[in-house]
Amino acid sequence: MKDNFSKGLDAWLWQRITSLFLTAYILPILLFWLLPQALSLAAWRILLFSSPMRILGGLASISLLIHACIGIWVVATDYIQIDRYQQLVLSLFYLITVISSMVLVISLWSPR
Repeated sequence: MKDNFSKGLDAWLWQRITSLFLTAYILPILLFWLLPQALSLAAWRILLFSSPMRILGGLASISLLIHACIGIWVVATDYIQIDRYQQLVLSLFYLITVISSMVLVISLWSPR
């Protein structure tokens, strides 16, 4: 019983930590969006491809991967009772999440 509680507490804690990293990436983007120069594509390029935003983007991508995997695991284990279907759904969503995170990291760090 204690082991299940520990797993749930760990998942809850990781969800909170990863949400902080996601917020740290999204907040500067939202604040930049409010500025008058945000209408320019060049300004967005400068912001998004700056070194600090690339680092935050990489951390946000890893955080999104962890956050989504925990969320998918919780939903699948709570609502899908048949083990084969549960494993199929988890595998499918894990694959989608990993591929999308890889695409995000590659697009952030590809030379422009």
